[in-house]
This record gives sequence, structure tokens and C-alpha cells, in this order.
Amino acid sequence: MTFRFRQVGDPVRGLLQIMAVTGCLLASTACSPSDDRSTADAQCSATFDLESRAEPLGSSYGLQRAISDRAAQPGTYSLRMLTEAAGWASQWDRVVMALSGVPAEWLNSVAGTPGYCWSNLGSFKFDYPVDNFYIFVTGSTPTQVIRTKQGSELFIGVFSGDILAPDSRFQSVQPPDRPWESYLELTQS
Repeated sequence: MTFRFRQVGDPVRGLLQIMAVTGCLLASTACSPSDDRSTADAQCSATFDLESRAEPLGSSYGLQRAISDRAAQPGTYSLRMLTEAAGWASQWDRVVMALSGVPAEWLNSVAGTPGYCWSNLGSFKFDYPVDNFYIFVTGSTPTQVIRTKQGSELFIGVFSGDILAPDSRFQSVQPPDRPWESYLELTQS
């Protein structure tokens, strides 16, 4: 006795394969850089990558450590004092705080960086973590960025769109019931 199996669905399988290939081609066309993207990139005066690990001013870890150390000690500290304690160069004018997903045009307006394009600015999604960007700016040029997750802010009382000057002052706060969770809070900008 010989069994012969009829391949059921071969026409359906073929149709599904054609649809899958067509879908992939359409998706790759939609995701590929378009002429509009090239035109937008050509209009950028420059691009700054918010995932950059470049540290022309000084160690980002060093600054985060200086902030943490000062938060644990009672006192008031200027942003300039914090960067100096971290051994940073003083060639920066201001720090702009922004959240991931803000529009690039808005960021340029707030930061005073006309025409910049921002790589890895991300988009805001309700189910994704939000990034904080502390962008150190010199003149009209972004110089260095420190990126943290929401909940791990460098300072309390600083919000997206805030501009911090070198003389912005921060007060150390040590919660009496949780002294290990000390932080620096903006007192004046």
C-alpha cells in the first residue's frame, strides 16, 4: 500500500510568499532615506548626536560624581563650582535640559542653536522610558551632552526647556528618613 500526500495549500502558500515579498519591498522603500530627508539634512548647519560619548569639556562620570558628592554635603553650589570640582574646562555658556521626543525646532529655539539637526533625539512614546539630555552649549554650538534616564536626573527642579547658567545655584537636600538619597535642587537660575 502506498500513501500519496497531496500538498494542500500550495497555491495559497505561493500567494502568501508573493504578498510577503511585496510587503518587504514596500516597507524597505518606505524606510529608506527619501529625497525629503536628504533635503532636510542639507539644510542643517550641523548635526549633534545626543548619544555622543565625546567629552571635550571633561568626564561625564566625573561630573555626575561631583554632583553626588556635593549632594551628600550640606551647602549651596553653583553649576560652575560643580563642573570645576569635576575638572571640567570652562568653555561652555549654558546647559539646556531637554527630554527625548521634543521637536528639533523647539530644541533649537530654546538652546539658541539655529539650524542644528539632532541625531538620536528619539520620539516620545507612552510605553518607553524617557531620556533626559543635559546639553552643554558654547555660543550657538552644542559641545557635550550627558544623557540620563527619567528617575535618574542630575538635579531636582530642572525641567525640559530650562536653561542653566554657570551661576545657577543648587541646594543640597538630605531627606532625614533616607540620607543615602541626597540630591541637589535648583534654588535659582
